Formats: sequence, structure tokens, C-alpha cells
Amino acid sequence: MLPWVYEFQWNAFHITFLLIFFTVAVVVATTVVRAIVRSNRRLAREGHARVSWHSAFEELPASTRVCRHQMSGEVRQRTCVNEFACADCPEHQRYLASGQSPSSSRPLSFTPAVTVSGIQLPTDRYYDRGHTWARIEPDGTFSVGVDELGRRLLGPVESVELPPIGTKVATHAPAIRITTKHGLAMLRSPIDGEVTYACAEGDRWKMKVKMDPQSSVAHLLRGPEIGPWLTRELERLQMTLSDQKVGFSLADGGVPVESMPDAAPKKDWEAVWGEMFLEA
Repeated sequence: MLPWVYEFQWNAFHITFLLIFFTVAVVVATTVVRAIVRSNRRLAREGHARVSWHSAFEELPASTRVCRHQMSGEVRQRTCVNEFACADCPEHQRYLASGQSPSSSRPLSFTPAVTVSGIQLPTDRYYDRGHTWARIEPDGTFSVGVDELGRRLLGPVESVELPPIGTKVATHAPAIRITTKHGLAMLRSPIDGEVTYACAEGDRWKMKVKMDPQSSVAHLLRGPEIGPWLTRELERLQMTLSDQKVGFSLADGGVPVESMPDAAPKKDWEAVWGEMFLEA
């Protein structure tokens, strides 16, 4: 049907076919070029970390994207569609304006810790849904760490790779690389900012971040939200373990073991970490 094909003839049928063929080809090529241009512009504007998190968030199941206001009981059911960016969410602002929401910018709780099924999370810090936390220090920087459930999920750590001092980290972007005998896990940064301190020696590590002035901790969980979130995370872990067929489950009211991977060493713990640390 093309001019260089044997038996092609310049008649009405073949000419019409050529017009349709090249029109479709031009439309497809134009669409591809526009997509590439838009992607490049977005990368330049938002950076690879933002784009990576956008893609990962889209792949998270609805059970993982439960709105914080559902966890606090303010709304019966709501799925986050805003990549956990509460500061930019009109619905979040509306709940805050009601004056009854625990998801506020009020000071952190003075209750020492929240305990659910033997997992204890101090309330003097903010928690990211990827199981990292950020705690403000007297000098204005934030210490960053992994919470107790995350620690038990990882088990004994062989090495930790932290971003060097001066590195810019972005909220929800991979920042901490942890190696264990069961595999590799990546933890996401809970805040935007610049690393001012990073020290890793074997399984011990410490990291501080100076948060960007234009950023906030509005997306992080705090105070009364911690308990309901941790309860849901233990339920989500139960489902993840069942899906992975790891050979054991969390008994109702039971306490998760200190090192879950050591309790089932032959299973795919990198897949479990991917689910629980929001690496998807």
C-alpha cells in the first residue's frame, strides 16, 4: 500500500490510504514528542524525587492511602488523593478550621508514648507513613530515624548508607539505604531539607536535617493520630505477611517479635519492606 511496495498504484484508494496512514503517524509522533517534552519540563520543575514519589503513590493500594481524618474518626471513609501532602489539601484545611481535628499544628502531645500490641512510639516526634520519624532539636534541626515497628521489620542491621552532609533530601524520596542479611531496604525522608549531620557505624546511625523554610510537617502524623495509624499499620502488616505466605502471622493482642525476618528467614522480606516502607 506504500509507494515503494510492489504493485502500488496512484489511484484514489491508495492515495486515501496514504493520507490516513501518514495522518495517524503524525498524530502518534506528535503525542510522543509532547509527552517527552512534558516529562522533561516536570523533571526540571519538580525533580526526580517528586516524580518518583508521584509514581509510587499511584501504585499504593487504597488501604495504604487512608486519609488521616478517617483514622482519627472525623470522617467515615476517605482515601487520600493528594500524595499525603496535607498542607496543600483543601479538605485537610477544612477539618482544621472546624477546631475539632487532632490533625492540627498544635504542640506535640505530652503523653510519653503510644503503645499498641507491644509497639511503643514516643509522642515527642512526627511520624511519616513510611515508618521514619522527625524530631525537632533545640538547634532547630530535625533528627531523623526509623520507628519501632520499622526496626522490628528490619531485624539486625549490617550496614547503613546515609546521604552525605550537605545533601538535599526531599519528602518521600529515598534517603536511607539499609542492608541486612535478608536484603536491602530503602527508607524515605520524612521532610525536605539539607543534611547537617550524618554518621553511620555498623548498625548504629544518626542523621539530622535542616528543614527548608518553605516546607512544613503538616503531612506528618502526631499526637492522637499515632495510635489509630499504628493499629492500621499492624493490620496492614498482617495482610502483607499473609500475601507473602511468610509462615507466621500476628496473633490478636500479640506482640511482634524483635526481628521478624529472623522468624522467617527464607521469605521475601524485600517485598514486605517495599509494602511497609512505601517503596512501591
